[in-house]
Amino acid sequence: IVQFMQKAFTLFFLVFLVAAQSVFADGSTNVVVSGANGVVDETGYATLKEAFDAINANADHANRNIEIRINANTTETASAVLNQPSTTSWKSLTIYPTANVTVTGSFVGAIIDLNGADSVIINGRLNKTGVANSLAIEHTSNSDNSNRTVRLINDAKNNTIQYCKISGRCPSNGSGVIFLSTTNAVYGNDSNIIEYNDVD
Repeated sequence: IVQFMQKAFTLFFLVFLVAAQSVFADGSTNVVVSGANGVVDETGYATLKEAFDAINANADHANRNIEIRINANTTETASAVLNQPSTTSWKSLTIYPTANVTVTGSFVGAIIDLNGADSVIINGRLNKTGVANSLAIEHTSNSDNSNRTVRLINDAKNNTIQYCKISGRCPSNGSGVIFLSTTNAVYGNDSNIIEYNDVD
């Protein structure tokens, strides 16, 4: 019986180890979401875009305080677009790193696109209060004038971008690495705070 139990435990441990390695290998814990309506807390995603897409899938985030933790480097292959919920918005949505990480991409478009999204905080300090510039956001393509690193568009209001390292290679002299763009609504992209960033 003892030998059987030892073998069973060994088999269980090996299965657990293989499963854990598979989770980390596919990058599904790179970005973790908590507090969003319709998303199970601590759900992991390979990219920031996948996390945003999961949040965008629900139109009602009333009274939610959403956190998005970036645990490892991500390579975005298309814009991570965060939309303003069409029914009721969150109280806050905070994005922050838990390690020294980089969100990078090389394609036509913005890396992070706040499409009317309000009350978003991108905080580059480690675990929100630690070492600054622990979150780097970089666009490595100079192929098109729309290649901004962070874009705020369509009445994106009351957002904060702070303590990040943000770099880009947009070829146009009229386009910034952080770009406050146009609007299809009434008020414009107002009351946004961009502070204490290392912008290149």
